[in-house]
Amino acid sequence: MSDRNLLDAVAAALRRDLTDDEKRSVGHLAVGAAALIRGHLGQPPPSDDQDAAAAVRYVTAQMIARALSRAGDADAGLATRTTTTGPFTVQQGYTTDAQGGGVWLTRQDQIMLAPWRLGLVCAPLVSERAP
Repeated sequence: MSDRNLLDAVAAALRRDLTDDEKRSVGHLAVGAAALIRGHLGQPPPSDDQDAAAAVRYVTAQMIARALSRAGDADAGLATRTTTTGPFTVQQGYTTDAQGGGVWLTRQDQIMLAPWRLGLVCAPLVSERAP
């Protein structure tokens, strides 16, 4: 997807124009989104399938839009934050599974990409030792 098309798709997902800072962040987030999609599928998305290309384009734009709309002050790995004003308590919980400001796949994204996910692979039912 070209840079201009990606910027337009992310703006459509956010339902507003992108700021200059957001435009500069899109390329970096797109690299993470592509790697996450490739990891989820277990293979690169099929380039010759128009349905797959459209699904990947949509999911990529949604992932980037989520990352851009997330609060910028969230620490990497932060899963929960609890603030109590009296008597001034702040609790923060960290996990390795937290989004931490990057891109992530929702269950809906995973369902959209499911038709192209590498599932069962073919394995011969004969011994490799047999002549």
